[in-house]
Amino acid sequence: MGRTLQIVGGLALVAWTGLGLLAWTRAKAEWEVSISPRHEEREGASELALLTDRVETLARDFEALAESLERGFVQLAEGQAAAASSASPTRSGDADTSSDAASDAASDAASDTASDAAIDAAVDAPGNAPGNAPGDVAGAEPVSEPGERSFLSFRLPSRDFRFEGQQSFELLPSLSRVGFDAKSTLHDFSGLAEGVRGEFRVDLARPEAGIEGRVDCAAAALGTGLAERDAEMHGLLDIERHDRLSFTPTSLTGTRVDAAAQSLEGTLRGTLFVRDRSTGFSLPVRAHVDSSRRLVIEGEAPLSLAALGIDPPSQLGFVRVADELRLWVHLFARARPKPADER
Repeated sequence: MGRTLQIVGGLALVAWTGLGLLAWTRAKAEWEVSISPRHEEREGASELALLTDRVETLARDFEALAESLERGFVQLAEGQAAAASSASPTRSGDADTSSDAASDAASDAASDTASDAAIDAAVDAPGNAPGNAPGDVAGAEPVSEPGERSFLSFRLPSRDFRFEGQQSFELLPSLSRVGFDAKSTLHDFSGLAEGVRGEFRVDLARPEAGIEGRVDCAAAALGTGLAERDAEMHGLLDIERHDRLSFTPTSLTGTRVDAAAQSLEGTLRGTLFVRDRSTGFSLPVRAHVDSSRRLVIEGEAPLSLAALGIDPPSQLGFVRVADELRLWVHLFARARPKPADER
């Protein structure tokens, strides 16, 4: 009798376990559990961050304007001083010597006569209409010497942006972010890192001509919203010895450029560095210039953990993270302003 009860109990336990697994499988097929980091959506930066960047841009413009005006007034003062100096020529010799005085008088008279003659000839010359200054050609505009600029001419750093031509860009860490979307047996989850830094150089109108630079972020900044999972992830990334995640672009191919809309699409290729490993990585990207003259870059592509030498983590033997995840970027960059003396 006791033996029979043990067998019945064992069968009941197996049946209960089987039913539980069946119920879980059906629920997994119908439900989707997603645990994401407690950050803003990847598609947009916070209004405060955007406003802060705008205020900083206006501050740089104001500083550049103040410097330009200061240089302009210095230039104006120097020009007036030079004009005053040339209008008051000095005489040499001893004013008390009568012979010198006579010589000076004769010289002045000859000079005045020659000057009057030159003026009369200039007035009578063809092309000088009544009312024009002597020697002026009708309709002529003042011409500045090469390199000469008006004392009120200036350029603002934020207005230096141009779509054509090689130029350097600098990422805005307060707005730029990278992240990933991963799947596991139990649920899907996402990771996000803000404060992305970097710089690159490219001709937006001719991106196939080449791109160079570097983009990176702190490995410890990558988070998923769960402390225990983040600790395991940081351990896999070995952030104590390798504190940066970086990407070095080498080319931008298959591009479609719309210069009128100031936008482009293409595939950004380069090398991804994670821990002590590097792997080639291709990222389809879209880029456009927004109303504040920032270059906005978006893109995403699959990435294999095995390619980085990382074994997909698992728990309890049956909750396992998929090898492939989706890596995405949402970056803001601004053209680096020219030095003040080149504006």
